[in-house]
Amino acid sequence: MRPTRIRDKEMNELINEFNDLNAELAFPNCLNREEKLSRMREILKQICEIQNFTIDNIIDSMERQELIELNGTLNRIQGQQNRDEINELARNAQIDNNRYGPENPYPNN
Repeated sequence: MRPTRIRDKEMNELINEFNDLNAELAFPNCLNREEKLSRMREILKQICEIQNFTIDNIIDSMERQELIELNGTLNRIQGQQNRDEINELARNAQIDNNRYGPENPYPNN
């Protein structure tokens, strides 16, 4: 498993590149459309790998709109995982704060 900061930086770079390619493909006179679509597919495969998400090689047959939808789904899943992690950290911090108090003093050994 990659360290979180490296993984987050890598994810942000991939997402930014995906968005840049998508913006370029939005123009009708865009050059190298197939190369850019191919790169978008590769980016989504990398994102799936980082998120441990299996998609059974259907990315290779997806068109631009389907790639955009998949990217949105992956972003939603990643956002939910981030929120779950933050909630777990907050929950654990609150449990630690409540562990010792007037009714349950810190033990003296």
